[in-house]
Amino acid sequence: MGGPYASDYSRYLPENTSRLKIITYAALGGLLASLWSEVVGFAVSAATGNTSGLPTVLVQFMGSYGMAYAIIAVIALFLGALAANVLNIYTNSLSALAVYNRAKRWQALVAGAVVGTLMAVLGGLNFVGYYEGFLLFLDYWITPWIGILLVMFYVNRTRDWKLVESGPKVIWKALLAT
Repeated sequence: MGGPYASDYSRYLPENTSRLKIITYAALGGLLASLWSEVVGFAVSAATGNTSGLPTVLVQFMGSYGMAYAIIAVIALFLGALAANVLNIYTNSLSALAVYNRAKRWQALVAGAVVGTLMAVLGGLNFVGYYEGFLLFLDYWITPWIGILLVMFYVNRTRDWKLVESGPKVIWKALLAT
């Protein structure tokens, strides 16, 4: 698990949990979710003959195959977005609390939801451009963050999550480094 969200899930496991099991199940979860999405995307693209990757492919698919598929597609999109955003808001609130731990968890959740909603509304104006910028931002942010985690683990030998959780309120050097 090599991202900023890795410790969000593994921190609740018993300390004697097999690392191989953690890696295997995390990789399988990511693989199955990604594989399913890619297979569905390929099937829709093949069914419509549209390989552009634009959202119009789904509209074309729904128009070609009737209202029943349109309803199923909209429900699937809603549930997929809901599932992804539950995990995102969880990680978002933990990150906010790491920077400012005087807030309550619910306050961090509400603030994240409000900021996320505003960003989604503004992002809808130029979806492809904003989404590409968002993905690039994540890529530029995750790489240094992984470097910090590796230094903490291998150089500083910080392996006890309690040391990380009971640290200073704001670690300015680490925050500025990212």
